[in-house]
Amino acid sequence: KLTAVWVDHGFRPEETPAEKQAVCAATEELGLNCICHKVAVRDYADEQGISLEHAARDLRYAALRRTAFEISAEYIAVAHTADDQAEEVLLRLLRGSGREGLSGMRVQSRDLVRPLLNIEKKDLLAWLTEQNIAFCFDSSNNDMRFVRNRVRHQLLPFLEEHFEQGVKKSLR
Repeated sequence: KLTAVWVDHGFRPEETPAEKQAVCAATEELGLNCICHKVAVRDYADEQGISLEHAARDLRYAALRRTAFEISAEYIAVAHTADDQAEEVLLRLLRGSGREGLSGMRVQSRDLVRPLLNIEKKDLLAWLTEQNIAFCFDSSNNDMRFVRNRVRHQLLPFLEEHFEQGVKKSLR
């Protein structure tokens, strides 16, 4: 049995009510339970002395694992795509990760399952559009304060243009 989990990181107060409504409507239409969480990312980042990205990830996974425990779920499925994989490998390389870190995310890692890891985001969005399935756009994915977004919107396009057209595939 599937349960959807939606997490509000507090970054987009103008967008999140509509996003939450869209998620709840979709889960209701599918006959799924939906559990919503709000996490205090900025406070946690300040307390821990870590970046907003790191804090958001920590709190998001904590909320997912807490929910999984509460509903006795065996697995947590997340929506990482092939594009996320390429970005993650490059980020790990930039941070000085060892060989294991450079292997990227696994399709399954303990309780986490990434069923979309081999699908490019553009193909996923095209399929959703073709199937007339509504989806939300997270404007924080364009916020250049976040390292991942600079990798996504600046570094990867630069590498594709000036070095290797298939760099994303090579990184995956």
